[in-house]
Amino acid sequence: MDVSTWGGSEWQAVASFIAVFVAGPIALWQVLEARRVRLEQSRPYVIVDFEFRGIAIYLTIRNIGMTMARDVRIKFDSPLVSTFANSAVGESRVFREPIPMVAPGRTISFLFDSFPDRYAKREEFPMEYAVTIEYEDAEGKPYTDPPYPLDLGTYDQSAVSPKGLPELVREVEKIRKEMAKWRVGTRGLLVHSVDHEKETRRSHRPAFRRTAAQIRKDKGFAAYARWQIDRQLRRYGWRR
Repeated sequence: MDVSTWGGSEWQAVASFIAVFVAGPIALWQVLEARRVRLEQSRPYVIVDFEFRGIAIYLTIRNIGMTMARDVRIKFDSPLVSTFANSAVGESRVFREPIPMVAPGRTISFLFDSFPDRYAKREEFPMEYAVTIEYEDAEGKPYTDPPYPLDLGTYDQSAVSPKGLPELVREVEKIRKEMAKWRVGTRGLLVHSVDHEKETRRSHRPAFRRTAAQIRKDKGFAAYARWQIDRQLRRYGWRR
């Protein structure tokens, strides 16, 4: 084959051939990368952390992701203990059993300890825990985030200066007033029933709207219609 005799059409064919094998993989990588980013942005993300309110330490569970987290399981490397007398935060049901659902933006808080008392007894009570969190998204995809430390010792200089018992009393009084809102007279807690399926659908609406708009923009109305049909089939159990 004598390339010196090639004309414009031959060189154009070679250029097209090279473009397919070079640009094709790049385009495929871009599509896959965009899909990965969309999935990462739309996934649930549950974290556990310490939160300071005055001198009081709260243990908080928060879903900072965009979608609902199901069957949330939280494990600590050692039992949770508090300087508060008769505290049973470590025996709370959310740490012994999976949490059925944590909606996006939802925060669950527990009064854990007093920082001055904890720091004064740091030789007796641990200042650091390692926590592991496992959960699933709405489609059942499992997530296990790597264990990470919760170290109260890092807040030694940054925490609010301890002022004594009055601040702790005010925190407890706030909790008492909040619980009073959920009582009927002096008999037990007022229970408000919730339709979890309805609440789940409601929490998913913003994510579904964003996904629908993105599909219509990127792939057109036909792809959007197929996505809606597939979603309804999955919703009613006609397709897995």
